[in-house]
Amino acid sequence: LTSEPVPAAGDKESEMRWHWESSHYKKELGDLVLDRIFDYHSADRKIPSDFGILLMPDNLEQHLAQIRADRERWRSTHSQDIAEIESLTKHSLTLSK
Repeated sequence: LTSEPVPAAGDKESEMRWHWESSHYKKELGDLVLDRIFDYHSADRKIPSDFGILLMPDNLEQHLAQIRADRERWRSTHSQDIAEIESLTKHSLTLSK
């Protein structure tokens, strides 16, 4: 849900299921977030079992390690995205000077 593929540049037809764009998610995803936070169950919405985790002192470090490993795995398979992000960052920093 949170790593939904983004349509290719110039694709004006495809619509993402869970996000409007990179910074804004749709109501349907927001509802699932709230369902998970409040442990609410609805027959209309099924929360994926891997969506959200209850963080506790005894599992926090393990969870953070998993996030870091997942991030590195993503970086290793999305080099074009990384290059684009780095280019945008450099351009943004140049504009702010």
